Amino acid sequence: MQQEITAAPTRPTVTSSTTTTQCGVVEADHGITAVVPGNGTHNEVLGGSLRYGITPRLDFRWGADNLHTTAGNAAMVHGTGDNCVGARYRLTSEKQTWLSLAAMYTYKFCTANPAKGFGTG
Repeated sequence: MQQEITAAPTRPTVTSSTTTTQCGVVEADHGITAVVPGNGTHNEVLGGSLRYGITPRLDFRWGADNLHTTAGNAAMVHGTGDNCVGARYRLTSEKQTWLSLAAMYTYKFCTANPAKGFGTG
């Protein structure tokens, strides 16, 4: 019997859900984040992630800020951002009387160029 695949989308958001990717399934997403800080500049980041379900409660994640652009004051700077790898483990599933809990650990590889103002250095 074939199991139905259910997506666990992660965008657009600034938080992390407790939903893990189904066991044996690979998911990918990409999106653009735009910020206008109000000082005559604007920033755009094209980022995304790739996730693989290892068990029904555990998934592996790789995320990257693929392209950064900062423009303003007659200058434009392009570059790449940082990369992150990690895992999420769902401790409990949501029930009518109980909330869903998960733990996630992520390690960041500082691959961005801080001289251009990208990443955390």
